[in-house]
Amino acid sequence: MIIAQGTGKQALYVIGIKNDRSALLYQNTNGMVVTEIHLPTDQPIEIGRWYHFALTSYDLDVRAYVDGYECSLVGGAYEYTRRGPKKTTMTLGATAVENGWGSTHISLDEVACFARGLTQAEIQEHINAAGPAWQKKLQETGAQAAAVKAERDALRARKAQAMLNDSGLTAHGSTTVYEGERLEAINFMVGGIGAGAIQFNGKAEPAIWQIACNFNEAKMDDSFLAVRVQTAGGKAVVRALQTEPVGPFKAMPSLKFEGEYPFANYLFEEPALPVEVALEVFNPFIPMDLKDSAIPCAIYTVTAKNTSTSSVKVDVLAAQKNALGFNEGKNGKFGSNQNEVLKEDGATVIHMTRKGVDNSDMVLMTQTAGATASAEWDSVKSLYNVVAASGALKGPATSEVSPAGQSVNGALSVPVELAPGETKSVTVVLTWYFKAGKHGSGKAMKALEGEGGGSSVAWSGQGQNYTNWWPSAMGVAEYMQENLTDLTARTRLFHDTLYASTLPVWLLDRMSSQLAVLRSQTCWWDANGYFGVWEGCNETAGCCAGNCTHVWHYAQAHARLLPELGRLMREQDFDRQTDDGLTPYRHTNKSGAADGFYGTILNTYREYLCSPDDAWLKSKWLKVKKGMDWSIEYWNPSRDGFMETTQHNTLDGDFSGCSSWIGSLYLSALEAAARMADVVGDKTAAAEYRRIRASGKKLQNERLWNGEYYIQEPGDKRSQDYLDGCHIDQILGEWWADQVDIDRNFPRARSRKAMESLLQYNFLTDFHGHSLKPRQYCEVDDGGMKMITWPKNPQPIPGMKYGDEVMTGFEYGAAVSMIQNGMVPEGLMVIKVISDRYNGRLRTEGVSNVKNGPWGYSGNPFGDDECGKFYGRSLSVWSALLALQGFVYDGPAGRIGFDPVLTPENHRSFFTAAEGYGLYFQTLEGNKLNASIDLKEGQLRLTEVDLGWPGSRPPASAQVSLAGKPVAAHFSMKDGDVTLKLQKPLVLKAGQQLDLKVES
Repeated sequence: MIIAQGTGKQALYVIGIKNDRSALLYQNTNGMVVTEIHLPTDQPIEIGRWYHFALTSYDLDVRAYVDGYECSLVGGAYEYTRRGPKKTTMTLGATAVENGWGSTHISLDEVACFARGLTQAEIQEHINAAGPAWQKKLQETGAQAAAVKAERDALRARKAQAMLNDSGLTAHGSTTVYEGERLEAINFMVGGIGAGAIQFNGKAEPAIWQIACNFNEAKMDDSFLAVRVQTAGGKAVVRALQTEPVGPFKAMPSLKFEGEYPFANYLFEEPALPVEVALEVFNPFIPMDLKDSAIPCAIYTVTAKNTSTSSVKVDVLAAQKNALGFNEGKNGKFGSNQNEVLKEDGATVIHMTRKGVDNSDMVLMTQTAGATASAEWDSVKSLYNVVAASGALKGPATSEVSPAGQSVNGALSVPVELAPGETKSVTVVLTWYFKAGKHGSGKAMKALEGEGGGSSVAWSGQGQNYTNWWPSAMGVAEYMQENLTDLTARTRLFHDTLYASTLPVWLLDRMSSQLAVLRSQTCWWDANGYFGVWEGCNETAGCCAGNCTHVWHYAQAHARLLPELGRLMREQDFDRQTDDGLTPYRHTNKSGAADGFYGTILNTYREYLCSPDDAWLKSKWLKVKKGMDWSIEYWNPSRDGFMETTQHNTLDGDFSGCSSWIGSLYLSALEAAARMADVVGDKTAAAEYRRIRASGKKLQNERLWNGEYYIQEPGDKRSQDYLDGCHIDQILGEWWADQVDIDRNFPRARSRKAMESLLQYNFLTDFHGHSLKPRQYCEVDDGGMKMITWPKNPQPIPGMKYGDEVMTGFEYGAAVSMIQNGMVPEGLMVIKVISDRYNGRLRTEGVSNVKNGPWGYSGNPFGDDECGKFYGRSLSVWSALLALQGFVYDGPAGRIGFDPVLTPENHRSFFTAAEGYGLYFQTLEGNKLNASIDLKEGQLRLTEVDLGWPGSRPPASAQVSLAGKPVAAHFSMKDGDVTLKLQKPLVLKAGQQLDLKVES
């Protein structure tokens, strides 16, 4: 023990030495976070040697220095200066703080306390003042630290180059197969949007039950799948369809997992079985169809292939506890549960209810012929004995009513006969229905980290939106009976169209995997139709309430795949606009965050572009204009495009003056607002927004470019400024501009140079020797991109929160900005490093154990971590698709365009429009471009198609045809693109393909 400060029971902070002397240890009031402080020399602590140690603390930021040089902090680290008791005792060489750490003999010579955090240079001045011996030690430490850094940097450079040279980075590849340790972190979300879900783990267990939209990770006993397999004249073999046994139901020895959202596929391996068995689990997800993507159900399909030379009988068992009441109280409250077996329209159904309670029910059903069912079984052993004997269930058609504290279990068994080599499938559907349910904060919330006081309002909802569509779980089941084939086919069509792309499969996995966020408890949808989103999920509640705009404006996937949902969220934002035009960044407050505000303006423009006409925008224009005008007066009263007042932001703090980060968002939002003004005919507003933008483009480029990257110019009063830091979001407005086809604010050459600098200074293939704080989301052997670095000057004090963190939602935007600026391999490399961090291997070493973080573990491919699990910002990864296919779209104008930057000579990629989706593909051969737009579902209204023209000579001819018949069109050339204007508007229907040929 070196030093401790606290009351004896509550620590302000404690600093000790790790038992193996490999590092120092730091613990503060957030006692679950223990930080390792690694010496800058990468050497263990020596016994008998004097060290100079310094610790600074300010607003989540802790820094440690040994012998004058900054140490790396592993495990995350929170500050000690604001939390804890007001009066405390400092103990040197021992501790009275009850944290379980022992004491040993430590010699201390001098202790000094300062009212502010000293910089590294100031600390070194103190050391130099101590005399020649310490001056020599300072020089030796500096030389050793520099040598260690140089060696690590060289190794990282070699690793990065190897990544860029790896053909797998851009090759299409094949389906990702998870096995071995890469199964440990799997949690695959199955459920409807805002309708509750079940998380299936890497063992194929339905491990976490949140079907009542509960946050607590409930486990449901007696709910599993199994198979009984028997060859003609042979002995039956029974196995649970998971790699954990269920009582006498033995486990499958091993499995392989394939997860291409929304489908989870488990491929079981069991030599004792004469069949190959696979399990597919999913919930319908259909672009442009929000209702059918929000069904409260899970669909299980068991497929068996007979690999023997004789006939085989397979019985598929689905056992399910009547879960009603599991979400009531702290540990659930079963009682009055009852099951009934029904035969309806060829389906075998177990209807699960609670006698005398009509606010919830469940259904387990199959439409496969020959199924048997039991409304009740009393033990896993008795169920096993029945199944092992014949496969058929013989239980009662109606169960007893369970006493208080207990429930009842039901089961279905479905037989299939397989000839040698034959394959058959059995599908079982589980539906659920909970009328009751409380969502949101329920009351006015305390101010969140960095958000100051301010007013707060309740943010809550009651019930479930799906109750507006179906009367009960039985009603949902009947809907599924009628539509299961169609829903399955449409979901598979979405999956197959997405994965028909020539983009790398690992990237398609990353893009689609984050759709799990929409099925998680991050999102809720109440009976009044309000769609609420937290930022992420804590272990027992949502994390950071109020549809936070400065987080969710990054998200892209939901609005592109489900435009109706995007428009709904914008309507809710504008419903909370104040009379003077302020659009709150949380629905819980009446405060503005500049990035969230301008992101909302850009979101609104995106929602307009993803609409079939301009009616929706016209209904929202007055809100847009009032908000835009308020923001200019509040953040840029000089109206010159160079922001000047304090701006709250997504890093939970305020900064002053103008930065390229929020400044570029402001400029892009001005043009988006001007374009919306054009639509409604408000020429005055459009002209004024463009005037301000033109001024801002000039001023920001003159004052914020330092020759390598864009920076922040602080205002008169310092705040949590990042100054000349290299910020991950420094051209975020350009990222946004490209997605909605707005011309750039900054010169392309500078934007590329800025991204090259970001890659040079912020991207690391591992984090050895680097601090990841206040929260650490990965292990130090992983790679990623730090939020902010300071290559030219020391990191400022006070600094900006989370500058030393690594968070995927921001990384995706930066990676896509690289792609947008011609750095395609580099951008893909950054995303691939993220993909490798979430590759299914469970990560715990150094991962911060805090609820507003990764909870002490990470690695699940399906739902990234940030402030909690299943974080909304991760949906920004969808922007990679738009950038790689060079996509532009304007639904009301009927304009679509493609200019692929990855394999343009043979390119296929998935696209969405206002009312449909499809597959775009093109081939290049010499000066010939052949392209097709294959619409898979819905419809696509077209008046114009824009194509990137790579030919060395201007095109001489262009042809458009539909089903082999010419479509009248004329073409023109502008800025390297070919524009084909159709003589008459065309509505492409599902199943139709528009072919385009251009040649010089």
